Amino acid sequence: MPWISFSGSPKIAKTGRTPHGRARWVCVAALLGIWAGIIVIINPVGEFMVNDDWAYVRSLESLMHSGGLETTGHGPLHAPGGPALVTHLLWGLAFVKAAGFSLTVLRVSVLTLGILASIVLFLMLLRCGASAGLSLLGTLTLVFNPLFLSQCFSFMTDITFTGFALVSVFFFHLGVQRSNTRIVALGLAFALAATLTRQLGLVLAVGFVATCFMHPKGTELGRFKMVIAALGIVVAPWIGYEVLLHWLGSTSILEHSMLHNAVMYAYSMDARQYVEFLSRHILVSTLGYACVLISPILAVRYGGLWSSGRFRLCVATLTAGLAAYQLLLWFGIVDPPVIMNGNVIYDLGIGPVVLKDTYIMGIDRFPTLPKSVYAVIVYWSVIAVGVFIALAADSVRNAIRRQGSPERPSSDFLAVNCLLTALVYMAIVVPLGPYDRYLILPCALLIVWVVARMPSPKKVPLSLGSIVPVALPLLCLIIFSVAGTRDFLEMKRSLSTAHDYVLNVMKVNPCHVDGGFEFNGYHCYRKGLPHQTGLSWWWVEEEKYLITLGTLPGYRVIRTFPFPRVWGPDGSVFLLEPVMDQ
Repeated sequence: MPWISFSGSPKIAKTGRTPHGRARWVCVAALLGIWAGIIVIINPVGEFMVNDDWAYVRSLESLMHSGGLETTGHGPLHAPGGPALVTHLLWGLAFVKAAGFSLTVLRVSVLTLGILASIVLFLMLLRCGASAGLSLLGTLTLVFNPLFLSQCFSFMTDITFTGFALVSVFFFHLGVQRSNTRIVALGLAFALAATLTRQLGLVLAVGFVATCFMHPKGTELGRFKMVIAALGIVVAPWIGYEVLLHWLGSTSILEHSMLHNAVMYAYSMDARQYVEFLSRHILVSTLGYACVLISPILAVRYGGLWSSGRFRLCVATLTAGLAAYQLLLWFGIVDPPVIMNGNVIYDLGIGPVVLKDTYIMGIDRFPTLPKSVYAVIVYWSVIAVGVFIALAADSVRNAIRRQGSPERPSSDFLAVNCLLTALVYMAIVVPLGPYDRYLILPCALLIVWVVARMPSPKKVPLSLGSIVPVALPLLCLIIFSVAGTRDFLEMKRSLSTAHDYVLNVMKVNPCHVDGGFEFNGYHCYRKGLPHQTGLSWWWVEEEKYLITLGTLPGYRVIRTFPFPRVWGPDGSVFLLEPVMDQ
C-alpha cells in the first residue's frame, strides 16, 4: 500500500478521497491499536503509587474532602513546595467523579491524556506538511520514549504538563496559519493550564512571544498585542494563583524545593566547579539524553547529511574509536563506570525503586547494563548531539537571515517556536540538576522541530541505509520502554501486596514500617518531621519491619511476594524483621 509510505503520491480515488487522506486515518487507527497493545502488555491496574505521586494523591484527597490545596510538594521545612499542580488535580478529579476514587482511576486519567497528547502530536506533524508515515514515526518516537511511556502509567504531573503544552503549541500553530488571534488566545489558555500544572509552563508563552518578534508572521498577528495577550491570559492569572496559594497557607513558587536547590547549587560551588556542573548537565544530562531519545526521527536527516564529507569523516572517526574502545574493554585494559542521570532510567530498568536496600544502601537488585552496550549508546548519543547542534545552528542562522522575509511559511514559525521554547526550557532546568523525566516536553518539541524543518517532509527518500538508523533505535526504545515499564509495574503490584499484608493482616502502624518512599510518604509525611539516625529519611518513625527486594544481614524473612520480570530472572519483594541481639 504505497500511500502509507513516506513518499506515496496522492492520487484521487473514485470516492473523492485522496490516498494521503486515507493514510491519515489508517495511521490514527494504527496508533490507537499500538496503544491498546501497550496497555494490555503493561497493565495499569494496581493500588500503588509511583515516585512523587503519593504527594499529589494526598493533595487530591485534601481537595476532595476539605476543598483546600495542601502543600504541593514534600521538600524540607524551608522549601516544601512542588509543582503548581491544580490543573493536574482537576483532571484527575474529573475521572474520580466519573469512575470513583482509586489509584488505578488516577493512573488511567494520566494514561488517557498521554494517548490524547500523542494524537495531538500526530495531527500537528501532519499540519506542518509531513506525510502520514513520517508523522506516525515522529509520534511513535514520543510514545516509546521510556520517560514518556513510563510516566503515562503513573499519577505524576509530567504527562499532564506535556499534554496541555502540546495542545497549546498546536493552537499557536493553527492561529498563525490562519492569522486568527482567537485561536492564539486558546493556545495561551492551554499554556496557562500547563503552567498551573508546572510553573515551567511559562516558557510556552515566552517562546511564542519571542518567536513573534523573530518571525514575520508575528507582524500579521500584532507583536505587542501578543505580548499583552500573554501577560493577561498566562502571566497575570499565574501570579494571582501563586498569591492565593500563599494566602491559603499552601506552597507558592518561592517555596519550591527545586528553586531552592538551584540556588544551593550555585552558592555551594566556586565559579570553576559551577561551570563544570552546568557543562556536564548541558552536554550529558540534557542534550545527550534528549538526542538519544529523539534519535529515530533525528536519524531521518542522516541520509541527507551523508553527502557531506565532514559528516562521513566524523562518523568514521567515532566508529573507529568505538571499535578500539570495545577491544580495550574485551582485554580488560579499561573499566569505566556506567553513568546514568537517574530518577526514571537506570541501567536496564525503569523506576525509580525507592526502597532502603536499593536506594539508600545502593544494593544492586537488577540486571546491569553491559559496558559494551553502554559504549554503543554513548557513541550513538555523540552522533545525535552533533547532528542536533548542526541543525539547530542552521535553524538559527536561517531565522536571522530571513527574519523579515514575508514568504516564510507557518510551518517555519512552528519550527522556530518549538526549538526556541525547548532551548529556553532546557536552559532553565539545567541549573536545577535535572531529573531525566524533565526532558519529556523538550523531546516532544524537538520532534516537531525536526519534522517541521525537513527539506521535503512529504517525500523522504527511503533506502536500506536510511531505514536502519531510524528503525534500529526505535526498535530498541520499543523493547526497553515496554518491557521496562511492565517490569516496574509488576514489581509495584507485588510491593502493594506486601504493604496490604503489613497494614491489613499484621495490623502494623505504617510509620513503624520502612515500606519505601511512596508508602511512608503517603502515610507518614509531616512537614518538618526530623530524620532519625539509622532510619530511612522518608519519614520512618520506627523500623519494626522493613520491605526490600532481597535479604539483608541482621534481618529475618517474614514473607516474600514474587513478581515476574522480562529483563533478568523473576524477583520478589521481601518483608523483613530485624533480628534482636540476644
